[in-house]
Amino acid sequence: MKHLILSFCVLGLLISCNKKDLDEVEVAPAEIWELHNKFLNSQKFVSNIYADGNNLHVLGLSLFSIISQSGTTETVAHYYHDFEALAQNKFPLNAHVIVGKDRDGLYVRPVKNPTTFTTSAHLYMKALDPDFNRFALGLSYTQECIGLSDSNTLLIPYYSGNDSSFGTRLMLVKLSVSADVFGNDVVAVTDSKILNVGRSVFIKQIKSMGGNFYVESNFGLDKVSEKGEMDRIVSGEFVDGLFAHKGNYYAVTYHGSKGLSSLFTSNTGNNWVFVTNLNENVQYLSYYAVSDDLLLASYQSQLFEIDVNNSFNIRELDNTGLEGNFITGIAKTNDKVYVATQSGLFSKSIEQALTSKDIEK
Repeated sequence: MKHLILSFCVLGLLISCNKKDLDEVEVAPAEIWELHNKFLNSQKFVSNIYADGNNLHVLGLSLFSIISQSGTTETVAHYYHDFEALAQNKFPLNAHVIVGKDRDGLYVRPVKNPTTFTTSAHLYMKALDPDFNRFALGLSYTQECIGLSDSNTLLIPYYSGNDSSFGTRLMLVKLSVSADVFGNDVVAVTDSKILNVGRSVFIKQIKSMGGNFYVESNFGLDKVSEKGEMDRIVSGEFVDGLFAHKGNYYAVTYHGSKGLSSLFTSNTGNNWVFVTNLNENVQYLSYYAVSDDLLLASYQSQLFEIDVNNSFNIRELDNTGLEGNFITGIAKTNDKVYVATQSGLFSKSIEQALTSKDIEK
């Protein structure tokens, strides 16, 4: 019995030593999503972001900011703005201009000198259309309510008329951005055109892709060229997602009466074909083509990578540090991925950003 007890004691000691050795071999912790320390307190709410080469443009409730990266050096420039309704609507921005709303219309400010008010364009809607009643802006934190192309053309949804003759219209506004004698960029309206949709339509989102606008509404999907030509693309289905990826266009739709989500694709934006039915939960995702090869999606504070060419395979990514922060945008500059939320701007290296979520956590 003594020998037996000793044997167990020795075995226990060996196990204890082995366990200690194992405990001392520490695995490097996964990189968490890091909160940017230049967007804190009242600047935490980020409405939209746009990647422009080495720069990230950030639109917040009261600030427009530019994050510039040169090697390992990062600089942040903040500019105050007076836009309204950024807590309700997601307004667009691109490499040249920022769009915001005021009581009477829209302001379009140049990115280069956003606080020089004399260089901005003010779109007073009543002057452009005397029948203007109010904007028809989709209430969304993740989908842009106004279309803005890379060539600085706007597509603006609004309601016209009064209670007896009420309808939805789209206004196509072409802008120019040119330098003045002081080196400032000046935004000016060069042309505008009114497009009659006719009936009262709920417009969820307007997206610019490949030189055309795509209007998502409760009646389906319409394509609008920058010349003002309108074509119905998808009818009878809600369009929940629209994105360009690897040279093709994709639309994720939901057919309520059938309870089915579907994927459509087009290589030109003209002829769209059905690809496959999808899990109906994809209707809740917001899609971000952050590069030609990388398609990400979000739901509240969750992140996903999507492989369209592999049966729309969805892989959940590690969101440690993002939990409880509602995602409003995702963009990539250089080797860093930025995630905009209503409670801060977060970032991670591209390698770490694509780490799969540990489901057991």
